[in-house]
Amino acid sequence: MKTLIALLFSSMFMISTLVAQDNYFVAADKLPETDFSQYKTYDWSTHNKFKYYTFYSLNDVALKHDIINAVEGELTGLGFESSSKPDVILNFMIFEKPTKFKGYKEANTPENQYLHDYFLSMEPKGDLIIKEYDFKEGTLLIQMVEAESGNMIWQGYASGIMDNNIFNKKKDNIEETVELIFEKYPARADQFESNGK
Repeated sequence: MKTLIALLFSSMFMISTLVAQDNYFVAADKLPETDFSQYKTYDWSTHNKFKYYTFYSLNDVALKHDIINAVEGELTGLGFESSSKPDVILNFMIFEKPTKFKGYKEANTPENQYLHDYFLSMEPKGDLIIKEYDFKEGTLLIQMVEAESGNMIWQGYASGIMDNNIFNKKKDNIEETVELIFEKYPARADQFESNGK
């Protein structure tokens, strides 16, 4: 009987975990025609480097530290190395309230290749098609900017990461969320090709 009860609770936990993941909206945008295999090194944006500058991480030093560690773990797995002269500069932000985003795409690109503007004051350049998105409360956004040109080349985000209207700050949840975001990253920095073993 005890075994049956333990299995029941274990099954309920697994189902609740799967439901929680299903509530996430995870996606990424990339700058069209970008060769991501050329990027091998990274550094953090200035406001992410300063330990106590926590405006974009819910004023929580521990949360900021956990997110940075999770992102760096994923980048290491992708073959990136930290550098003071980086190929790309990283940034992250957390939105705890519902947020509207705009996406822009060139007329001849596929429907799903929108590059989002997370700062609505920025105007699109050229003849672009505009699409607007409504994200749920609790969105983690990770951005990658090409250091040389200053162009935003990739953005990954997970929306709906809330637990009873509070951003879920548990380390395991943060690591899982960051991992889900980086599953959308389009290349490895070290040109590694998996043989499936």
